[in-house]
Amino acid sequence: MKAKDVRNEFLTFFEKQKKFPHTLVQSSSLVPANDRSVLFSIAGMQQFKPYFLGDPLVAKKELGQPRATSVQKCFRVTDIDEIGDATHLTFFEMLGNFSFNDYFKDQAISFAVEFLTKKLHLDATDMWVTYFGGDSIHNIPADLEAMELWKKAGIPEERIIARGSEDNFWGPPGATGPCGPSSEIYYPYPDKKLNAFDESSLIEIWNIVFMQYEKSKTGKFSELPTKNIDTGMGLERISVIVEQKPSIFETSIMSSLIEEIQSDPAFSANKETPIGTRIRIAADHLRSSIFLLSDDVVFGKKEQQAVLRRIFRKALDQYEQRHANLEKVLNAVVKQYRTTYPDLHKKQAHILSQMLEEQEMYHAVRERKVEHYLKKIRPQNSITSQIEPLRDPSSRTLSPQEAFTLLTTYGFSLEQLKNEGYSFDTTEIAKLTQKHKETSKQGSQKKFGGHGLDLVHSAEISAEERKKITRLHTATHLLHAVLRRILGDTVTQQGSDINTERLRFDFSFPRKLTDEEKKQIESSINYAITQNFAITREVVPLQQAIKSGALAFFREKYPDPVTVYSVVDSKTSDVFSRELCGGPHVERTGEIGKLTIVSEKSIAQGIRRIKAILS
Repeated sequence: MKAKDVRNEFLTFFEKQKKFPHTLVQSSSLVPANDRSVLFSIAGMQQFKPYFLGDPLVAKKELGQPRATSVQKCFRVTDIDEIGDATHLTFFEMLGNFSFNDYFKDQAISFAVEFLTKKLHLDATDMWVTYFGGDSIHNIPADLEAMELWKKAGIPEERIIARGSEDNFWGPPGATGPCGPSSEIYYPYPDKKLNAFDESSLIEIWNIVFMQYEKSKTGKFSELPTKNIDTGMGLERISVIVEQKPSIFETSIMSSLIEEIQSDPAFSANKETPIGTRIRIAADHLRSSIFLLSDDVVFGKKEQQAVLRRIFRKALDQYEQRHANLEKVLNAVVKQYRTTYPDLHKKQAHILSQMLEEQEMYHAVRERKVEHYLKKIRPQNSITSQIEPLRDPSSRTLSPQEAFTLLTTYGFSLEQLKNEGYSFDTTEIAKLTQKHKETSKQGSQKKFGGHGLDLVHSAEISAEERKKITRLHTATHLLHAVLRRILGDTVTQQGSDINTERLRFDFSFPRKLTDEEKKQIESSINYAITQNFAITREVVPLQQAIKSGALAFFREKYPDPVTVYSVVDSKTSDVFSRELCGGPHVERTGEIGKLTIVSEKSIAQGIRRIKAILS
């Protein structure tokens, strides 16, 4: 049995349950569409948070039943320093089954043991299971019910271990949200038999969370009105057991990728063990980069963009020569997941161009020594030294601000600074990074919100100016739709701003637009305007809106239900544009006027900006 068989067996097992059939739900994006509490999807339950916190009848209505199963793409950086060992990854697939106020502990535990023993043919007497031993500080009792249920399911009593909150109380995924006591299932590495619980010889394969609490902003834990089940089993980890391999990197999931990296002369893998630390870091980080790029994250300095840049450049650091064969790496990943995640193949050319461009940029940075950039940063005269003391230009000790500037402005990595012999205080750098985030957030709050539409409701502008902004707002929706039609649906909105004179729209795209493309974009938008299409407004549940194809700004926080504006051809009922939006908009496109693109330029790697006016 291979990893792909485990994936299929798992989904079928839960979909085909006679008494408790589960609805198959596709993986959501690695960037949560409606959750600012985390940068990435870190667990299968994230897309189901509204069901865990809200009315369970909503889950039953939208899913057809109060149960779901999925294989979720996940990305975590909490263990990034562990990458290179046998079991840790940044990107991984999480198999999960979920119950929304339906079955609870008894059935969840029974399902887990049945699947592992009957479908994967593992021995229950070789399993080790942990349960929550209680938390006196937060006044949460031990989960003795789970302990008894594991015994009932056939796990030997001596293999059922009580542990504290750090190990066996899960969540929430962020500062607040649903959480609860958990049980973890461990299994020994191939060819190992254990008589005592020893994590170094065991792989954690399944985590079952009994979601019965909610953590508030004040840190208080309260009982949820409904009791839910959230489980997660890492596909890569269970594959180690099923395929009888010594590490994740030798399973069918990773083997072809490892082979491509090993065969690349730029890597020179013969200088270490066949599957050593360097090659594991390179394989993990490149695979993760490819999946982040496929979910429309671009290389940059902020949030997800900065994480992508960090892991991609760290992967390149593992190579001994320039020009890693990234095309072969990408081909190996696309081939492995082509049927599971068809977007990888669809966006393959776009992903490759982004990686090659970032590789060239990084090599350009690495060729210039840190000393070159320090000359630009360190005070060089008596005027600047009144603000910051003069420092020896040759000093190998970086101040926190110097290190922060080298990282954020010039694109160096901490590894590169270390390699060139510089020392720095990582704690102080982290403080500066956090301060920068808070300043940026405060600055963005002072700007005109979202599209700049706070102006519409301001008493400082006239009725005529409000009309102009509203017309430009609707034109922005048309522009977004047309860009995706002409340039491809890899185009995603990265920002937008509107004032009384023009619209400004930022979007992901790897190159400059041709004159012909700009003419085509203008022509398509103006065609929609001359056709005088109707703009409709409806309020629907968030998940229904997403399923209908409505576009969403991926980091925006939307209410539920949401307002959806659609531009519709009343003659054919074809949808020209559909987006989640708070409005306002014109009633028909004929009210907009003619659109003219006045500029198109790059504002960051992989991000373009269009400015347009109306007449």
